Formats: sequence, structure tokens, C-alpha cells
Amino acid sequence: MLELGRRIFILVMFFGAIACFLNHADRLVYFRAMDFQADQKKSAAWKKLRQLDLEAYIARKTKDRLRSPASPEAEAFLARVYNALLKPGSDRELENKINRGYRARLFMAPGDPALLPLQKPWPEFGYIELKTNKGKLYLGMGHQKASDYVFTDAPSELVYPWRTFWPYLLALGILAYFFPKRKKPPQEALYYSRAASVVLVDILGLFLGGVFFAFPFLIIPSISSTAGLLDFDKGFAWLTLAFWFLTAISISLLFIAGWYASLWIELNSEELVKVNIKGRQSVALKEIKEVSYYQRNAPKWLVYGLLILGSGNPTATGQAFLISANSEQGIQVTPTKGKPLKIMLNSLRGHEKLLDYLKEAGFEPPEP
Repeated sequence: MLELGRRIFILVMFFGAIACFLNHADRLVYFRAMDFQADQKKSAAWKKLRQLDLEAYIARKTKDRLRSPASPEAEAFLARVYNALLKPGSDRELENKINRGYRARLFMAPGDPALLPLQKPWPEFGYIELKTNKGKLYLGMGHQKASDYVFTDAPSELVYPWRTFWPYLLALGILAYFFPKRKKPPQEALYYSRAASVVLVDILGLFLGGVFFAFPFLIIPSISSTAGLLDFDKGFAWLTLAFWFLTAISISLLFIAGWYASLWIELNSEELVKVNIKGRQSVALKEIKEVSYYQRNAPKWLVYGLLILGSGNPTATGQAFLISANSEQGIQVTPTKGKPLKIMLNSLRGHEKLLDYLKEAGFEPPEP
């Protein structure tokens, strides 16, 4: 059971790390220092705007969208924002939230405590008037949705607020893979190749599972800024569930590898013993009724699932048929009473010893 718990913990840490790395905020608030005088000059080609004085121009631009700070605390915070936007490096705390591109913008998460004094609801884009000793100053305040900022100019620590946690989760998962150490089989026991049956299978399962799990996080925000991963109304939930079904198929490889990591065969003088994650299964040599070869095919649920998901896709359908045609060979030891003991021969180190052991006991399986 230790190996089962180990792999569950590894998967939780691994997919938690992916989710923390890729999951983004739905929306950000941003501020921009407004220079209406410069804006009016840029609009000089418009005769009506050119004829307006600055106050009239401001009134026209901010019509129905102009607000004043609701409290002294809000005004002090907004004045700090304005100064940080105009004077690079003047406020270390806020500087990390500023993108100084074509127009410097300061981004904040909607849940930031500093925004609490501001009056709600916030408009999609509006203006805030600040009264200072230097006269009236203006800030633009608006929202950016996920599709607007995920691949653009907002600071990554705000876009991906949980990204700082992913290295720690991944490190815990890696440590859990090696510690606590696995129980070693007895010296004379037969066991499965760690490289072929465990390590490579684990790597393949994590790689495929990670790709399929991450895909909805990457594709859905680029299509819709308002849809969630499990949004049934817009149909994106079906895309997510399809890829997460493929994720489940992929991570099943880890449990298969875990099964082989805990499995070995003991060739005792009086009994044949199979030790696995469930415990011990033994068959006394004097109670063996028959020994034969058997074939194990891919699970039907896996084949049918790939056929359903790959309908209309020749490549995926072809893979499903290839998997269904693949089989592995093993030995079945049938006792006079009780369940047969089955042993897969693929990747079993020293499986010739098992065949010789059974031959010496008087049981040689017929050629398949």
C-alpha cells in the first residue's frame, strides 16, 4: 500500500504544480496616468475638439465616467499610484506592478486590499479626479480580461498568482518518488526490470498526463475570456473532460508501474510465491494441477475509450486498433484448489529460472 500512496501523492503534487503554473486570474484592474492636454493635441485634426478649452475637452472625454475618491484613504492611495506611474522607481512596492510600455499601466488584482477603499462598482474603463496642490490630476482606471493580458503586458506574478508555488509542489513530488525507499525483494527472488517496467513507464505516464491535463488551461483562455474550464453553457467543459479522460488513461500507467515495482517471485523449495501490492499469493508445488501459457490483452475500456475519442481521427483510431492487437505472454499456474497464480514473463528478469523451476517440479507448459 506504500507504493499506492506514494503514487497518489506524486500525482497530486505533479498536477497541482501544473495547475499553479498555468491557472491565471480571470480579470485585472489597471490604472493609467492621464495627460488630457497631450491627448487634445493628438486630436488636433478634429476641428471641434481643437476649439474646446482644456476643461471642456476633459468634460467631454470623461462624460458619465468621472469619479472622485470616496475617502481620504482612497485619495492617498490613488495619489501614490499617480506618482508611481509618472516617476519610475519612486515606489518599490508598486513598481513591480507597472508595465512601462507605450503607456505605463499599473496592474492590480481585484481582491487586493489596497483597492477596498475605492467605490464600487468599477466601470470597464473610467476616470478618477484627484485634487492636489498642483491642481486637478486624472487617473484612468479599467479592467483587462483574461484573453487581453494572458499573453501580453501584465506582470506575470499578477496574471499567474499561484505560480510561485509550483516549484515546491514539484520538488515534493520528486522527493516522494525516491523516499521512503521501496522494499527490496529477497536476493534470490525474480523481479521486473526497474528501467523498462517502472521508471520509463512512470516518465511516459507523467509526460502524457501532463500534456493532456495542461491543454485546456492553454487553449480555452485564447478562445474565450469569460469561459471557464468546466463551462457547459459554452461547451468548453466537454473539451476539458475529453482531455482529462486522456489524462486519466495516461496516469493509469503510473499505477501499472507501481504494481510492477512492488512485484516479485520467490522460488521456494516447497512453494511458488508471488508478492505484490495486495500481499502474498502462494501455490504449493504438490498442489499444482496444471501449468500453461496465457495471453493478456489491453483493457477493453481503454480501447473503447480511444475509439470514442478518436472517432473521425484516423491516427487516434489506428492507435486504438494497435493497442487492441497488442498482447503479453505469461505463465498460469493452476492449483487443485484456489485461484490460479499468473506471472507475466515480459521484462521479468531471469524468467528462464522460473521455467526451469517448474520443469524440475514436473510441470512444463506446452508451447503456445
